[in-house]
Amino acid sequence: MNQLSEEQKHLSIIYRQLLARKDKLARFLTERRAAHLQDLRHAGTDVRLNFDSVTDSLDTYAAIESKNREIDQMNLSLAAAEKELAAVERLLKSPYFGKLSMRFTEETTDEAFYIGVNGFTDEQKNGLIYDWRSPIAAVFYENNLGPASYTVNDQQLKVFVNKRWQFMIDHQQLIQMFDTTTAIQDDVLLAALASDHAQEMKDITASIQKEQNKIIRDTMHRHILVHGVAGSGKTSVAMQRVAFLLYHYRQQITADNFMILSPNKDFTQYISQVLPALGEKNPRTLTLNQLIDQLSDFSAENETNFFANRQQVPSKESQVLRQHDFISYLKGHAVKPAGEQKVTFLPICYKDKVIFSRATLEALYRTTPEKYSIQERLQGVKQKLISLWHRRLEKNAKKSQIYDQVLALTEEQQQKMLGRLIADEQVTTIRQAAYALLKRKYNMVDCAIDDLSWFDHQSFAADLFRQYSHYPLTTASQHSDTDHQIFYLIIKHLFVQKIDVPKLSYLLIDEVQDYTPAQIDFLLLLFPHAAFTLVGDENQAIFQTSTPFDEIRDLFIQAGLPLYRYDLSTSYRSSGTITALFAKLQTKNIPIKISAVRPLGHEVSFLDYLPDDALIKQIKDRKVPLTILTKSETEAALLRNKLDGVTLQTQISVMPIHLAKGREFQHVILYNANSQNYHSPLDQRILYTAISRATETLMITSDCSISSLILKKTSTSS
Repeated sequence: MNQLSEEQKHLSIIYRQLLARKDKLARFLTERRAAHLQDLRHAGTDVRLNFDSVTDSLDTYAAIESKNREIDQMNLSLAAAEKELAAVERLLKSPYFGKLSMRFTEETTDEAFYIGVNGFTDEQKNGLIYDWRSPIAAVFYENNLGPASYTVNDQQLKVFVNKRWQFMIDHQQLIQMFDTTTAIQDDVLLAALASDHAQEMKDITASIQKEQNKIIRDTMHRHILVHGVAGSGKTSVAMQRVAFLLYHYRQQITADNFMILSPNKDFTQYISQVLPALGEKNPRTLTLNQLIDQLSDFSAENETNFFANRQQVPSKESQVLRQHDFISYLKGHAVKPAGEQKVTFLPICYKDKVIFSRATLEALYRTTPEKYSIQERLQGVKQKLISLWHRRLEKNAKKSQIYDQVLALTEEQQQKMLGRLIADEQVTTIRQAAYALLKRKYNMVDCAIDDLSWFDHQSFAADLFRQYSHYPLTTASQHSDTDHQIFYLIIKHLFVQKIDVPKLSYLLIDEVQDYTPAQIDFLLLLFPHAAFTLVGDENQAIFQTSTPFDEIRDLFIQAGLPLYRYDLSTSYRSSGTITALFAKLQTKNIPIKISAVRPLGHEVSFLDYLPDDALIKQIKDRKVPLTILTKSETEAALLRNKLDGVTLQTQISVMPIHLAKGREFQHVILYNANSQNYHSPLDQRILYTAISRATETLMITSDCSISSLILKKTSTSS
């Protein structure tokens, strides 16, 4: 009790300092913003513009530059204050969650180090709260007493940890504290897990576990693969890793250097608040489909069709397009001398008028050396076209007809068409304006030359496919699905010209087990300099597109990129009973021993021979929010229609299992889990995924007998 009282006093002192800092920053921002606005209003009068002589002009430019630097400095000062105020406001909700009592080896007295979601110092720059990502906080997450060490600027500092506490704090109130050397269970972790996270993912800063911390802080391995069982927090770990890297390399990178590939749009929304809660900007977050849509000349398939295609048994053609061997064949072919490789050209036209004929393009191509690759030869043709087109426009700009058109332009037309007024009527000036006018008029020709739309890459792609597979590529499916679009993008990148993409430092891929080898190869081609963080669970490979983790590792090794693997086998999401059930649904030959952190909880309910009307009657008076998971979107839509006219006492969500991946729900019904729906090894993985979404209660229903896949597992467990 004395310790609790002392810690409450310390918390109150820190809280008062946080409040004082908040008030100071708020006043500073109010005053400086007003002063800054006033400065901006008078900026034009503060600088006397004088261009009478060279000396006067230089003095004027120097004064303008000085004023610009002054404005930039004020903007930086305001931005820094705004960032600090936001951090203080985050800390006011819960100033810290941990404490270390330790001494440095050369000292004799212990010091206290408090760990929070952000750092906080007093006016003398003494550390009062240390950011969870700071080097010293690594000792806290190791959860060990006695000798320890941490690294700062490549220098290892040795310490001796005597005590480690965790706190539950609400604003300025210390609710509970735990000496983690004596606590039987991690109460802070259990309290965090008890929260309802159905709407959005929370940061796990206060409850990061030792094995998770290693992944988050790993700066030794460039490419890492995290295999985590359902509920192991692998996505949370990946998000915390992004936050850590942004902090650790804050002088070199920003959120713009990251990209996250999310499994679906709903999940993108689900994870959208994790990084802002830690004071970090969200990186660019896309689904694979959205990325393809941004890069391709053709619209990507919508998300519903995207998932429907992934669930279908692939055609013979799609099987080839998904293969790593096929992509390797394309990569090998791309670096070879073009030689006699067949290429086809399309004329460049403007309003049905041929600007550059197919024959002209073929002739230009023949002038490029055969020893060059196809991409090098095409780029050579492109440069020749740019030169020819430039000369043609210059020649036309000298014609009297164009000259007269330029002279006839009103000032308004000049501004609109040229973006400026014509300075004078000298011949050189008018010809420059005429050239600009022609460039604007024939902009489509410039674009066609630049993007190489005059190269028939579809025919070229079809030829390569036929050479590899010995059968033709079907034209009906071109551009209609992800497999074909990635194929054409790879053709463009390897043989036409490199696709322009952001220069990423880090790429995070969630649910990586659902990617095909070709898709992974494609991402490695697009982002050769990015460090990859891949997270997933082989037991949740619920699509026909899945790739085993051993094969993913081999893809990286063949690309000369060692991939370091982590395994997370503790599940923090579901009750012990639910965890035990989905653990028995693993499909690997040697299943992982999954440990459950949460108590056993409620027994799983099994309701067979339950028609929809009986199910609706049973759930319509439920008081707690309920999530119903179906195998397909079709089933989900039918059930939603039946629920439309029913008066419900609570919110009931119906969604297909593939959209629930990565998320968690307190109360779940697995709908129509009969043998017709679930009978194969793939279905077993779907069941594993569905059951592991539930945290508190799970009801499994069927309109006939429940699938033997589940019954065998439950009878085995009993």
